[in-house]
Amino acid sequence: MKKKKKLLLPEYCYVIDAETELYTWVGSNSGINERKLANLVAKRLLCEEGREPWTSFTKVIENTETVMFKEKFCDYPSELPVNVQPADLPSKF
Repeated sequence: MKKKKKLLLPEYCYVIDAETELYTWVGSNSGINERKLANLVAKRLLCEEGREPWTSFTKVIENTETVMFKEKFCDYPSELPVNVQPADLPSKF
């Protein structure tokens, strides 16, 4: 089940475990100790027995989130417009 973006508070760091993807999200107002702890937790999860060897680990800083990170949440605002209108094709296709 996807979580809501409002759970990410700028005062904290979070580790998001998406099975073959691990993320540490660093809030803009988080302290150095929170950042170190989040990285430590993520690295330990990455080395966990049974974890797929191709699991990726990405550090995400608040306001620089990637599309792959945003898709883990059900209500993350998207910056990419999606056009669902039929495309006008040239007559000589």
